[in-house]
Amino acid sequence: MRTPFRWSKEGLALTEKAGNEIQHLRLLNTLGWIHAELQNVKQSIAFNARSVDGARRRGDPETIANAQINLAENFLAGGDAEAAASLLDGARTLVEDPAAQLLRQLGLMPA
Repeated sequence: MRTPFRWSKEGLALTEKAGNEIQHLRLLNTLGWIHAELQNVKQSIAFNARSVDGARRRGDPETIANAQINLAENFLAGGDAEAAASLLDGARTLVEDPAAQLLRQLGLMPA
């Protein structure tokens, strides 16, 4: 049986090779979440930050918001409520953005 880490790392290699940037960024976020669940905050921050940075470059509001929420959770776990609040405010702004709302109505972004 494959471990979540092995599966995710294989997925990262495959998505990079295939040029599937959105799935690559989502897998980075997934790896960050797994590390957070295992209380490995430092490693979680590294994966989630890579996901946020890549999603920002791509301009994908859903992936940005998801990764920012996970990264905010990391900062809360580390005692940095100010950084967490800033990330959560940014995620809320993305979700409330009229363009993002239109994308959801058109079925181009999950509700």
